[in-house]
Amino acid sequence: MFNNCKGFTIVEIILSISIFAILGMSTVTVVIGGMMSGSRAQEQTTATAYAKEGIEAINSIRNSGWENITNGTYGVSAVSGSWAVADTSDINLPFTRVITIADVQRLNGAIVSSGGAVDPGTKKITVTVSWNTAVTKNNSIVLSQYLTNWMEGKTVGTIGNSCTLQSDCLNVNTGNVVFSANKRQILGMTLDNLDATNQISITKMQVTWTANTGRRMSTIRIDGTNRWTGSVSSGVIVSLSTTNLPAGSTNIPITYIQFNGSMSGSVFTITCTMADNSTKTVSGIAP
Repeated sequence: MFNNCKGFTIVEIILSISIFAILGMSTVTVVIGGMMSGSRAQEQTTATAYAKEGIEAINSIRNSGWENITNGTYGVSAVSGSWAVADTSDINLPFTRVITIADVQRLNGAIVSSGGAVDPGTKKITVTVSWNTAVTKNNSIVLSQYLTNWMEGKTVGTIGNSCTLQSDCLNVNTGNVVFSANKRQILGMTLDNLDATNQISITKMQVTWTANTGRRMSTIRIDGTNRWTGSVSSGVIVSLSTTNLPAGSTNIPITYIQFNGSMSGSVFTITCTMADNSTKTVSGIAP
């Protein structure tokens, strides 16, 4: 009987050791898996930031002159504190960044992949960041954005013009246009009246957009006041509560134009109708 008990105890010991070994290996596997997952997440975060920097660099280059944005494959470099395109891709080990600038085609105002006419005032910027590490093999992320020649459609002049038509003295500035965080509002546009003597007034507005054609515009707010509210589809002309721009006024904000859903990927055209029925159109607005 003693021998039987002793034998059973040895079996128990062997089983216990085996169980502890299995549990220990499982714990190590979970820890290593967690470390690898954390490393992958960190690589993704760094690569995304690197790609966003490329987009911001090309935006800066665009702002210094539309002629600087030409088709091709590039990197970017900082020259005397300003961004400039470079002939080779950017390498910041383990990451490689390639920036591509390409033409954009439009058909009836909408951006299309083929079958349209090239829009000389719009370019598509694509930034690809790739990397290859022990944790993540042959991975990449791609960000893209449409850039427009925001000076098109803007009255170039200084305060003091005397205008035959009110629209001749209206500036619609779109250089700083952005989306709100939820992509439902266009922000950053401002209005100028270049006539130093006379007030001009906007009475109607038409907003047309590509993509998200099922969305509806719900609010136009200018200088902190709702000038129109409702629900209309793309291209509908709406009547504003009269928006007066005093003589010589500048940077009057279009506080926001709001929609009932995300407008990510849309390109906008805005036409303002003035009190004298003249119109000013700004197209290719791509936040």
